[in-house]
Amino acid sequence: MPQLKEFAGFYAHTLKLEKGSPVFHTAPTREIEYPFRVGTSLVVRLWPWLGAIVVGRWTGREADEEQALMRAVQARTVVASQAHDADDELELNQMLGLM
Repeated sequence: MPQLKEFAGFYAHTLKLEKGSPVFHTAPTREIEYPFRVGTSLVVRLWPWLGAIVVGRWTGREADEEQALMRAVQARTVVASQAHDADDELELNQMLGLM
């Protein structure tokens, strides 16, 4: 998990993106360590670099570690189902920071 900066229910961190990533997109955030928070974020790519700033808001919590890990695996499964081939799946997972 990247180093988060938190303030009043919001968070921010940096992220490395793959070449060709959109300039703006939304993404879910899920902690897989206590306190297992869930959030919604906006990812802004810093053009022309591959870095991005992520700004989001915590929206809830998972009940426990098992639930948090299950949700993370489900998110990865959804990404895999949208891929056209193994290379596409790998690229999607890397863009979303799932690998």
